[in-house]
Amino acid sequence: TVKIKTPKYEIEEADFKICGYHNLYALAGAVAIADAVGIAKEELKEGIEKISESLVRQKMIRIGSIRIYDDTYSASPEAVIANLKMIADIFVS
Repeated sequence: TVKIKTPKYEIEEADFKICGYHNLYALAGAVAIADAVGIAKEELKEGIEKISESLVRQKMIRIGSIRIYDDTYSASPEAVIANLKMIADIFVS
């Protein structure tokens, strides 16, 4: 879930299903463009909530109160480190 605030509007809660800081940066860029070209708040929220995760990357699986983060595709040391940092920031703090 993300909260979005721009000079034109505010979205209190949008269900953004993709993990990873790089995805949040991409979302921020898309929101800035949507804001600049006048996309309606409701249309932006709907678009954000339609974005789905890759079948093999950064999948968050929820089973009751248990969360399983599946990023078995990440093979490089840099990708593993970035994912561990993201997990620690979200789930530990």
